[in-house]
Amino acid sequence: MAKLDRSKIPTTYRDYLKTLKEMGELNEIDDEVDWYLEMGAIYRKANETLSPAVFFNKNKRMP
Repeated sequence: MAKLDRSKIPTTYRDYLKTLKEMGELNEIDDEVDWYLEMGAIYRKANETLSPAVFFNKNKRMP
């Protein structure tokens, strides 16, 4: 069993996103996306198709 290298575990959300990006496991969406239904539908589709994680840079009508 491989030993876990705890020094490589991201300690902040920014570090986690950076790690995902470096691994090619992050899809950044720069288009403006409505949080109410559009964002949820994109998350759901990404999850169902086992796509990389999704990060939205512009959120329309964010509460």
